[in-house]
Amino acid sequence: MKKLQVTLASTFMVMALMACNQDNNGNNDNAPEQEADLGTEQGQGADSSEDLNNADIQVDMETAVSEFENAYPDASISSIELEAERGTWQYEIQGLDDEKEYEIIVDAKTQEVTKEREEALDANDAGGVERQEDALDMDNIIDPQEAVDIALSEAEGAISSWKLEKDDQVTYYEVTVTNAGNDYDIKLDATNGEVLGTDRDD
Repeated sequence: MKKLQVTLASTFMVMALMACNQDNNGNNDNAPEQEADLGTEQGQGADSSEDLNNADIQVDMETAVSEFENAYPDASISSIELEAERGTWQYEIQGLDDEKEYEIIVDAKTQEVTKEREEALDANDAGGVERQEDALDMDNIIDPQEAVDIALSEAEGAISSWKLEKDDQVTYYEVTVTNAGNDYDIKLDATNGEVLGTDRDD
């Protein structure tokens, strides 16, 4: 009788140990899956905030330009750039008249003007010299979205910024496409979309 009791007790102990091991294994199997899901969600969020393709842009270029013109009605625009600063997309617009240069920053979602700056030009640039060289020709230029689409046909990736500038009397877009840690700066004629060149920054 005692031998039977000992045998039954041993059997119960073995079964209890097996049940504990199964519980522990089950908990370990679930933990890595939860961590992997969290990592994926964080990665997607970081990418979307820096990609113009996924940005919530409520203010177009013309509206942002009107904010500059309201602030400085006698100035000519020399540069327009749309980029994300700490996850917030904004237009940086620069311009000048014969004596001063100006800059404003316009939130691309709320249209809030978050910064205004003005500074006197150097003597060599005053009197309309720099204004004549740098003032953008805003007539008959293609839409920024069209410039972005052309750039994406040249290089796939996330759009991290675009800017509109002038050099050697040519008004052009420069669209930056980011892919696998590389930046591709694609320069296009702003009047017809012709690709003028591509630079790669590692």
